[in-house]
Amino acid sequence: MKWNFSQGVRTGCSHEKQGLPCQDMVKAAYSRQDMEDAVYAAALADGAGSASHSTEGARKTVEFICGWIKKHFDETYSALEAGEKDKTAEKIKKSLHRALKKTARRNGVSGIDRLACTMMFAAASNGRYITGHIGDGIIATLAGNNNSGQSSSGNTAGEQADTMLFSAPQNGKYINETFFVTDPLMDRLIELKHGSISAENIKAFALMSDGISDAVWKRTDGTFVNSFTSLLKYATENPLMAGKEIANLLEKATDVATDDDCSLIIMSAQQ
Repeated sequence: MKWNFSQGVRTGCSHEKQGLPCQDMVKAAYSRQDMEDAVYAAALADGAGSASHSTEGARKTVEFICGWIKKHFDETYSALEAGEKDKTAEKIKKSLHRALKKTARRNGVSGIDRLACTMMFAAASNGRYITGHIGDGIIATLAGNNNSGQSSSGNTAGEQADTMLFSAPQNGKYINETFFVTDPLMDRLIELKHGSISAENIKAFALMSDGISDAVWKRTDGTFVNSFTSLLKYATENPLMAGKEIANLLEKATDVATDDDCSLIIMSAQQ
């Protein structure tokens, strides 16, 4: 199964007014595209506003996790299947923190806390998926008509494809508190999931920062606005054209719903 990517990033008006760079980063990557066991990966990181070099931290984090999961997908999936989640999370933390320490040195800062950011990723290969999530923002999935459970619009199994909340935001005691990859306890905080794409009938993964998720996902009841489900369906059918629709969505969100940076990356199964 091949996967396509559609993505967009937009600087929030609060950063534009202050002349600050966008602190959201997205990345798409794949390996051995023409091979049956090719690995496809999408990643998103949202830099912490309180961290002086969070833009560099977010950039390095998405580069790292895409490269790492491409290289280690099979062994990671096997480890998760064997119940070795803690060991896998520790491997990710040690490798990522090592990469962030090098980035910190290159930027002349003393510790990786200056590079703080959230992170989420989705990877797929040979009918299997792995996802990881630490911090706020959400991961959503688009499922087909044999989806089990209940959809975002209340449809039951067997009805039209719909958008599901796959991974919820991680917040602290207060709604505006979250967790970052630079936390010493990152391995205990990261949420790792894995499974069969066909069994769960996943047609697309959508990774989004909290800026845009607050505009399309209703935290009170866990549902998504209809226009977002339409966008996901469009991305599965027209991945090359979906970038324009994503840009329109992000522009509307930053004009109306939030002054924060907004980013969205969709990884959709090729039709």
